[in-house]
Parts: sequence; structure tokens; C-alpha cells
Amino acid sequence: MQKTVDLEQENRLPDFGKTVREDKEERLRKQGFVTRPTMKKDAMALMTGRPVYTDDMAPSDCLIVKALRSPHAHALVKEIHTEQAKKVPGVVCVLTWKDSPQLRFTQAGQTYPEPSPYDRYIIDRRVRFAGDVAAIVAGRHCGS
Repeated sequence: MQKTVDLEQENRLPDFGKTVREDKEERLRKQGFVTRPTMKKDAMALMTGRPVYTDDMAPSDCLIVKALRSPHAHALVKEIHTEQAKKVPGVVCVLTWKDSPQLRFTQAGQTYPEPSPYDRYIIDRRVRFAGDVAAIVAGRHCGS
């Protein structure tokens, strides 16, 4: 003999006699947010341009650092001519793999008991992927 199940009965909460949906709707109504527009706390500040972002807080005497990224994957950098870049007004420093300390580090982030391999240089002669850092330039102001 097959037992028939009343789905409405199965959907009831044991102690309250309400369906799960009815209980949820009632709780939402009590909160007062359902069917009413709710303004974000920082909405007006964002609309009027008042929030300050870290890009807006750069001190006037700080250097701006940009990375020159490789357009090629799995490539070996033969040479980067930095003389012309160093002559640009405002440029303080241009670093390539020749200038970078050859101390390896890891980007993986695992810790003991499974240590990550120390397999990266800050700037490496071998670029592994398109977008890998090939050089770093530091200057007094940024053109864009």
C-alpha cells in the first residue's frame, strides 16, 4: 500500500503551524525592508563626490610607480634600453631584471607543513605570462 503525502502538511513548521514561506514572509514584513526602497548609507556621499579614495590621498612628494608588463608569454628578455626613459622629466628610477635583487620569493601563500616553492624574482629575465612584470618605473608625476 502506497502512502499519500500532503505536500502542504510536509511544508509546515512543526511547532508554529505556519508554512516555511509564510514564516519567512512574516519575518521580512516585520523588518520593514520588503517592498520599500532602501538607500545605501554612503549613496549621497558617492553621488556628490565626497568620499576620498587612496588615489586621492597621495602626498605631493611621493613617487608614482608603474610596472611595464610583457605582452608575451614564456619569453626571455634580451635587453631593455632604459637610457631614454631615464631622460624623461620627472622619472627618478627605471628598474629591470639587471637592477633587481636576485632573491627568490613565493606568491602562493601556503604555510607549514606544505611550504610553497620560492620560485619568483621581483623582476625576472624570463617572463612567464602576458602581463608579467618586465620593468618598473618610478617618477614624480603621472601623465596618465
